Amino acid sequence: MRRQWMERIAIYCAVFICGAVVMIFEIVGSRICSPYFGSSTLVWTVMIGVIMGSLSAGYYIGGSIADRVPRINGLASIVFLAAVFLGITTIIKDSILTTVLDIFGSSTTGLLIGCSILFAPASIFLGAVSPYAVRLRLQSADTSGKVVGRLYAISTCGSIIGTFLAGLVLIPHIGTQRIMIMIFAVTAGLSYILSLKKFFPRTVIMTIIGMAVFFNVVPLHSRNIIADVDTAYSRVWIFDAVKKDAEHGDLRVRIMSMNNSNQSAMALDSDLLVNTYTRYYHLIRHFTPHFSHVLMLGGAGYSFPRDYLAQYPEKYIDVVEIDPGVTALAQKYFSLDRTHPQLRVFHTDGRVVLAQTDVLYDAILCDAFSERYSIPHHLTTRQAVEQMRDALTPNGVVIANVIGSIYGDAGRFFRAEYATYKAVFPHVLVFPVDSAHDGDVVQNIMIIATKSSQAPPLSSDDATLNGYLRHQWTATIPSDMPILTDDYAPVDYYMRVNQ
Repeated sequence: MRRQWMERIAIYCAVFICGAVVMIFEIVGSRICSPYFGSSTLVWTVMIGVIMGSLSAGYYIGGSIADRVPRINGLASIVFLAAVFLGITTIIKDSILTTVLDIFGSSTTGLLIGCSILFAPASIFLGAVSPYAVRLRLQSADTSGKVVGRLYAISTCGSIIGTFLAGLVLIPHIGTQRIMIMIFAVTAGLSYILSLKKFFPRTVIMTIIGMAVFFNVVPLHSRNIIADVDTAYSRVWIFDAVKKDAEHGDLRVRIMSMNNSNQSAMALDSDLLVNTYTRYYHLIRHFTPHFSHVLMLGGAGYSFPRDYLAQYPEKYIDVVEIDPGVTALAQKYFSLDRTHPQLRVFHTDGRVVLAQTDVLYDAILCDAFSERYSIPHHLTTRQAVEQMRDALTPNGVVIANVIGSIYGDAGRFFRAEYATYKAVFPHVLVFPVDSAHDGDVVQNIMIIATKSSQAPPLSSDDATLNGYLRHQWTATIPSDMPILTDDYAPVDYYMRVNQ
C-alpha cells in the first residue's frame, strides 16, 4: 500500500514538474534564439509551432509506448531521455544557431531548422510524460475521466507555475545558461527518483552529459563578448569591434547588441557618434533652434543622450528606456552618468510617458527598436503619433529613425509610417542617411515632422547641418500603404522582407 501511494505521488510530481519544464524551456528558447534571429512575432510563431508540434508527437508516442510497457520504470526512461536532450541542447545551442545563421541567414527556414534541432527532441519526450502517466494511473474505465482530468490539470498547473517562474524570477535573475542547467538537473534528478533500477548505466550517461553542461558556461560566440546578460526584456551582448566610417576611417567601438541587432555603439577613442543616423538628431537645432527640453524614445547604450548633454550642457533631455537592465549596462559599459542634472530616465513604455506627461517638449526623438527590423508596433500608429504631436510645443518637431527603402517591398513599413505621420503633421520630410537618391537601398531613413503650419527652411549656415539637409528625399513617395493604427499595425510583417 505504501509503495502504491509513493508511486502515485511520484507520478503526480513527474507530470507537474515536466509541465513546468516545458514552459520554462519554451520561454528560455526564445532568449536562446534572440541574439541570432531576433525576438519578433515571427520568432515566437516558429518557436511555439515547433514546441506544440513536438508535444503533439510526444503525446502520440507516449500513449503508444505506455500501452506496451505500462511500468513506472518506463516513465523514468522517458524523463531520462528528456533530460539527455535538454543537456545536449544546452551544450550545442550556440554552435548550432551560429552554423544555421551562417548557412541560411536570418530567414524563416533557418529559424525553423535551428528551433527543430534544438527544441524538438526534448519537447517530444516531455510531451510523452502525461499520456504515459495517465496509463499508469488508470485503474478502470469507470474512473478514467477523473484520472485524465486530474493529471492534465496537474500538468497545466505546472505549466502555469513554469511560465511565471521563467518570466518573473528566472530570466531576470539567473540568466539563460543557468536556467538550462537548472531544468536539465531537475529533469535528470526526477528520472532517478522515479526509478532506482538500471541506476548505473544512466548515471554514467548523465555524468558525461552533466560534466559537459556544467563546463559549457562560455557560449560559442563568433564575437569577443565582454558581457552576455539576460535582462527582463532581452538577451544583451556587449563586445568591442572595429567599425569602418566613411569620414573617419577605422574606429574602435563598443557595441550593445540585443535580439540580433546592434542597438548602440560608442567610440572608444573619441566622442564621435558612431552610428551615422544618430548625428541627424542634431537637426533639432535647425528645425527648432530655441529648444530647451527634448524627449527620446529608446535608450539602449545612450549614445545620443550622452552626446546631447555634452554639446548642450544647459539643455534637458528625458529618455524612455523600458528596460532598467539595459540602463544599468549603459552605466557600466557605455559611460552613462545617471546623476547628470539635465537627464531624466523613465523605465516604462513610451506610450505611457506620452499619455501621462505634463511636459511639452521641443523635440521628440524616436529610436525604439526591439531588434534591427522591428519597432514596437504601438509606437508606430496614428494614435501614438497624435500623442507625440500633443506632447510638443507649438514649434516642436519629431525626428524618427526607421529602417527600410523608399521603393519596393522593403519599403512597405517606411511608406506606411510616412503615411501615418502625414495624416497627423502639416509638414513631413524624409532624409535617407546612406544613399540620398537611390530609393531601392535598405538604409536608415529619418522622418522629420514639424508641428508648425509654416514650412520649415531647408538650408542652414551650419555646414554640418546643411550636409544632412542635402540628403532630403525630393522625389515622389508612393501612396500605396495604409495608415497604421492601434487596431492594425502589422509592422513585423512589413519589415520581414528586409531580413
